[in-house]
Amino acid sequence: MIEFKPMPLNRGTRTITKHFANLGLWLPKINLAMLMWLLYWADKGGGFKYSTEMLDKFVLSAKFASEEYSHPPLRADRKTARAVFRELEGMGLVVKVAGKNYQFNKQLMQ
Repeated sequence: MIEFKPMPLNRGTRTITKHFANLGLWLPKINLAMLMWLLYWADKGGGFKYSTEMLDKFVLSAKFASEEYSHPPLRADRKTARAVFRELEGMGLVVKVAGKNYQFNKQLMQ
């Protein structure tokens, strides 16, 4: 059984919709992992800024999660993370607002 350590709740409250939950039924693992990680990275309104730092943090998070939970790691590097992010954007799951600012599709969060 996995033992979960308590985590601080410091980024506000978000509510995901049934559509977001259903993504786990068909979205490829790494795409779902990034989308779930972006949920953490985003502000409470679902907005976030695309950057190299964001991609690097995702890659590190994937590595640390595999160590923390003794699970095989995702094959994630910056190039893969960038491609996955572009796929999420292409599917309309994340939407460009202005410049490098993005937000979750409004049908995924309330």
